[in-house]
Amino acid sequence: MSCARFQVAHERVIESQKGRRAALIVNADDYGMSRGVSEGIRVAHREGIVTSASAIMTTECATEELLAAREEAPSLAFGVHLSMSCGRPVLPPGKVRSLVSSDGSFLAAHAVRNVNLEELRQELRAQVEKFLETGVRLTHLNSHQCLLERDMAFFAEELDLADEFGVAVRWFPHIVFRHFSPPESQDGVRVLDAYEGLIKRKKLVHTDSVLYETRIAVDDIKRAVSSLSVGVHELMCHPGHVDRRLRECDTYIEAREHELRVLTDMNLKEYLAYSDVALADFTVLRVARSNPCRETGERTFCRHY
Repeated sequence: MSCARFQVAHERVIESQKGRRAALIVNADDYGMSRGVSEGIRVAHREGIVTSASAIMTTECATEELLAAREEAPSLAFGVHLSMSCGRPVLPPGKVRSLVSSDGSFLAAHAVRNVNLEELRQELRAQVEKFLETGVRLTHLNSHQCLLERDMAFFAEELDLADEFGVAVRWFPHIVFRHFSPPESQDGVRVLDAYEGLIKRKKLVHTDSVLYETRIAVDDIKRAVSSLSVGVHELMCHPGHVDRRLRECDTYIEAREHELRVLTDMNLKEYLAYSDVALADFTVLRVARSNPCRETGERTFCRHY
């Protein structure tokens, strides 16, 4: 998207928030995973409520699909869905040996271990640089399957990139504390404090909560929206069309078509249009009030709706 076109889109986002209680970023992950997924996300933006997408840059069609978005969905905002488990690295496999299998593709998520942090750092940077080469404006960073958020050293690399490029991050505490029972246990709070300390030191921006459910429904989204507190929130989603490539590379398949139907539901669109919640993208965090979680110490866990 050109700078001028992006500025117009950004001004519309800001204007739409006047008099609204909260802002909701409807962000579709996995753009670029396959042509079908990418097409479905563009449809979810043009005909539905999706405002933002996170692009995987480690697939063969990533660049082409981003260029298609510039033409077919110019107001769709984009970030990078940093990957260490989908497709092949941007760098030559020989430069990131700790991240790849014998055939040069990324290791499966469950097999990621003994990662060389310097190799990871260089690969993540290469993914962001590949994205920027398309001319699309970068608004945020997050990671595929939340793999970077599962390890504090990995997450620190993501935060360093977000700090350098001046963009928002996804803060999804559920990934961090899901191994603690209850989450408010002493160990859970200690680890959560360490993660939040990383974010605070970098003065990075993130939403006040992340809404996520594996099986979304129109009525559930309405209920979640009606209970949003004042602030900026993200609805994480995974719409798309099913194609052969998707069946080959992922296990979340038919549910993407279901999500696409929900996110383009006319009743849901009308509900949001008349609600006091404004649809936005991650650029809104640059003009919104400071994140209350970082100022007051309030815990904002994952919101399942």
